[in-house]
Amino acid sequence: MSQESMRIKSEDKKAFGKFAAYMAAALIIGVLLGVGMGFAKLNGMDMTGHTVLNAIFFALPYGIPVVTLFILVVVAVIYHRSKKVFLAWNGEDEECMDAVEKQLSCALWLSSINMIWNFCLFGMGFCLDNAESMEVHYELETSMLLIGVFVAGLIILTIEQQKLVNLTKEINPEKKGSIYDVKFQKKWEASCDEAELFAIYKSAYRSYCITQRLCIILWLFCIIGGFVWGFGAVPVLLVSIIWGTMITSYSYYAIHLSN
Repeated sequence: MSQESMRIKSEDKKAFGKFAAYMAAALIIGVLLGVGMGFAKLNGMDMTGHTVLNAIFFALPYGIPVVTLFILVVVAVIYHRSKKVFLAWNGEDEECMDAVEKQLSCALWLSSINMIWNFCLFGMGFCLDNAESMEVHYELETSMLLIGVFVAGLIILTIEQQKLVNLTKEINPEKKGSIYDVKFQKKWEASCDEAELFAIYKSAYRSYCITQRLCIILWLFCIIGGFVWGFGAVPVLLVSIIWGTMITSYSYYAIHLSN
């Protein structure tokens, strides 16, 4: 056996102990959760889930405008402060502009989270409204309100992101791409320098690792939810599709780019 093979075998042996401990702990936790959920279901404690769903159901139409307006105020403050600093910039203090760009990135992050939040609440509202297990349903006016605030929220967020991206382009004239262009991400990537591309690729890999762990957690949650609250097989299927797509796309491009 070569020295390299021995090193690899030794590395695997050291890691296997922790791996086995994690698997044993996961098995014990899974058994305890399964027994606990079964006991809760037999004793009617699963009604708590329906109570929570009813509360969420009534709050959904108001969750979109409240959060959107709050994020809008925060982003507007960041935008105007950043623009004020940029207009007063002497063209030499790079650290000052780096701080401004980080603030703009945080604002874009908040705006993107807000958009996902709106999509989530909108989808949940109509799914719950059409669920047979729900004891109450939306009135026509409430359904129209949900649609209205969702569309208005998307318009506000699009304008919000357009302002942030355009200010970033003013600070960095080499940046290309319009927020309204379907190829915006591709054009923006093409206008980035090597350091920025490295940061993008490293962030993407970290995101891949985190999402892979999240898929495992969501899969487990869907299994428990199917047993206790009757989620059915669709949530497990959707998580598996997302999980498989993520791994397949990563593996494909890793192989493709290595050539």
